[in-house]
Amino acid sequence: MFEKVLIISELHYDFAYISRCVQQLKKLGTESCLLVQCLNPHELNDTVSTYVIGLYKEHLTAQQQNLKDCGFTVTTRQLVGAYRDSIGQIAREEGCMLIVAGAPERTVIGSLLDGSAAYNMMQGSPVPLLLIRTPGDPDTKPVEAVKSPLTEHVLFPTDFSDNATRAFHVVMDVVKAGARKVSLLHVQDKAKIDPHLLSQLDTFNKKDLLRLREMEQELKQAGATDVACTLRYGSPTSEILSFISEQQVSWVIMGSQGRGWIREIYLGNVSHNIARHAPVPVLLVPAPRD
Repeated sequence: MFEKVLIISELHYDFAYISRCVQQLKKLGTESCLLVQCLNPHELNDTVSTYVIGLYKEHLTAQQQNLKDCGFTVTTRQLVGAYRDSIGQIAREEGCMLIVAGAPERTVIGSLLDGSAAYNMMQGSPVPLLLIRTPGDPDTKPVEAVKSPLTEHVLFPTDFSDNATRAFHVVMDVVKAGARKVSLLHVQDKAKIDPHLLSQLDTFNKKDLLRLREMEQELKQAGATDVACTLRYGSPTSEILSFISEQQVSWVIMGSQGRGWIREIYLGNVSHNIARHAPVPVLLVPAPRD
C-alpha cells in the first residue's frame, strides 16, 4: 500500500529513530525510498556554503546507506528552499504514497516557530504523513525508539467526519496487510456538549457506538481478530493521549482535518495536537485539496 515513500532527511535527530520505523513499513509493501534533504538558503552564504553543503551531503549519504542495508532501493535529492511546497510537489511527481518525517514533541506555538519538516508538512501534505517521534532539545526527557511492531496495536480515533472515513480506509488496508489488533475510539467533546446538550449524551453514545460497531465488523471481515470499540467523554486530545498510554498503542492513524476548518487554522485541530504530543508514530491522512 505504501510501495514508495518519501523520507525527509534532517540533521537534528538520530536517523536510527526513522530507520527502525521505516523497516517495519516493509510489511505494508514499501520497497523504495526517496530521501529528500532541504537546505536552508540562509546558511548558504559565500563563506560557508561549501562546508554546509558538504556536511548535509555526508549525512544524506550515510542515511542512504543505512536504508540500503535494510533492503530498500534508495535515491536521494537535495533542495534549497521551503519544505512544504517543494516536498509535496516531489511526492506527487515521484509517485510517493507516503511522506515520513521525524517529529520532536512540540507545543502549538513551538511547532509554528520550529523549522523542522514535520510541522511544516502537517498543513497541506498531498499524501499521508507519518510522523515519528524523535528527541527534542538535549535537556528534555529522552524519547524511546520504536520497539514494538508498528502494527501491533493500531488506534483509530474518529469524529465521524468525511476525512475520518478516508483515514478508516487506510486502517482497512493496514489490516489487510497483516495488522490484527485495532482500537476504535470516539470522544464525546465535553466543550461542545456541556451544559446545553448534556441531557442528550446517552442518545449520542448509542448512535456513535453503533457506528463504531459497524466499523468493527468491516475490520473483522478484512482480517482483524481483536477489535475494541471505546467511547469516552471529555477533551478529545487529552482522552486520546490517555488511551495511547493506558492501552499500549503502537501506532495512531487518523484524519488530519476534522470538523471545523477555522478551528484548525487558528488553534490546531485534534489530530495535530496528537501529532505534537503522542509518544508513538502518528499517520495523518489528508483531506482532499482543491
